[in-house]
Amino acid sequence: MPNGMGHAKDFFDKKLNSGALNEKRGLIQYTNGSNVKPAINDILVFDGKYGHVCIISEVNENDIEAVQQNILGKPREHHQLLHKNDSFTIVSSKKPLGWLHKP
Repeated sequence: MPNGMGHAKDFFDKKLNSGALNEKRGLIQYTNGSNVKPAINDILVFDGKYGHVCIISEVNENDIEAVQQNILGKPREHHQLLHKNDSFTIVSSKKPLGWLHKP
């Protein structure tokens, strides 16, 4: 990753279109609600004061599992995955911005 600095939410560039190369991170960026399904090893980025990042470790038909640190008692967490009208949306109270994928 060319630039690993900043708050967790800064890993996602809100100015980029879904499917664009996030040059600061060296990864393809997909907006939550994209037509591309999240994949194992993608970085899931959440919004918030500082945000949060985790690694997608499992992708199922209706949910994803993410591994993370700094969330007491939840090193693995499941989030609902909706597939509707050719879009994939991760549902979570943590406000997912989207995911970053290795090209």
